[in-house]
Amino acid sequence: MNRAAATERVPGKAWLTLAILLLMYVVSFIDRNILALMVEPIKTDLAINDFQISLLQGLSFAFFFVLFGLPMGWLVDRSSRRKIIWLGMTFWSISAAAAGLARSFGQLAVARFGVGAGEASLSPSAYSMLSDLFPRNRLSLAINIFAAGSSIGSAFAYALGAVAVSYAVSGGTHNVPLLGEVRSWQFVFLITGLPGIFIAPLIFLTPEPRRRHRNVDRPNLRMLRSYLSKRRAYLSFTFLSVGMCTLLAYGTAAWFPTYLLRTHGLAIRDVGILVGSIGATTGIAGFVFSGWMSDRLLARGRGDAHMRPILVGAIVMTVMAVIGFGLTHNLVISLFAYATIHFVLPFSQAMTAHVQLTTPNEFRGQVSALYLFVHNLIGQALGPSVIAAFTQFVFLDPGKVGLSIAFTFAIFGTLAIVLLLIDLPLAREAIRQADEYVLSEKNPT
Repeated sequence: MNRAAATERVPGKAWLTLAILLLMYVVSFIDRNILALMVEPIKTDLAINDFQISLLQGLSFAFFFVLFGLPMGWLVDRSSRRKIIWLGMTFWSISAAAAGLARSFGQLAVARFGVGAGEASLSPSAYSMLSDLFPRNRLSLAINIFAAGSSIGSAFAYALGAVAVSYAVSGGTHNVPLLGEVRSWQFVFLITGLPGIFIAPLIFLTPEPRRRHRNVDRPNLRMLRSYLSKRRAYLSFTFLSVGMCTLLAYGTAAWFPTYLLRTHGLAIRDVGILVGSIGATTGIAGFVFSGWMSDRLLARGRGDAHMRPILVGAIVMTVMAVIGFGLTHNLVISLFAYATIHFVLPFSQAMTAHVQLTTPNEFRGQVSALYLFVHNLIGQALGPSVIAAFTQFVFLDPGKVGLSIAFTFAIFGTLAIVLLLIDLPLAREAIRQADEYVLSEKNPT
């Protein structure tokens, strides 16, 4: 990296855009994860089991997230990214609020479908905008700050969920104008979903950034296929390794609160405070640290700058999960394991910056959507359900959820480590080729 790139100044409009996108990502994770701490009252009121809950947390959201993700990526490369975000956020917010009207498993699943479809608009658009606003040597930090919204949003979700469940346990209900009496968990869906409708227009306070280093205005499908074919080994191992990490992230987010309730007998309010505070502090620290470290390593010429922290994180979290949830049931050790895991899990987000840096601008939206497709198909769709399947069909005991978490980490954490080791040289080569890669109509590569 040359000195000019290393000292390139970040304009104020870039930070404004990042701040608004971060706020939106926080809201998206509140709407995505609010269900996690309301498992028991929802199960009781709708008469459903752990596996059905896992489908609401995972597959019902993820299926439509990935289904709409690829066409969203196509639109991102061709249309106004601000309009895409505005429309998407408005739609998912209405769907999130509609979950508060659900009276059955099917109705709640349909609402989750809508949340997934709408949220598919945000990340590809945000990654594309940030890549055009921030210089190469600051992109990892910018993307990781954006991604820290997941930790902040999840923390709010746990806190609000704890309050809702406390009311539900005491038989609390709320009278809502036009709707009448609703249960506390339904009220939480309503009050967390509606604000997004008013936050969505804030995106128009930001500029639509000029697309940098764009050699072709209207890239076609043939050119995209050619690019994907040329990079198939690198992209396959990259996407799959991060998919494994994402599976562990969503699985932990979905079932760690329930683990504390069932194994350690903590009060629901205490669980909300513990999980929210630990997750927010360690998660934000992990995002910022890994973004800073990746940028620092990249500035020193390390082509695998983004991969190395992820590999270290995968090793650490696998070991800590097996110890903290499988080999012991000590509360302090379990909380320490969760804090450590939550610090290193965000390291995988650095891969997002790596993909942006190695992808021509013409294809960033579509490749980002494909990345998120694999990321969420494996992670969001399977993460909660794998742990639930171990608990319900293998161990046959709801009290064994901690052992299910440990087994899941042992299997998929090890897979992530193997895939990352294979991917290291491929990542170095991808970075080396990135600045040399020239896209043209005559010679698509």
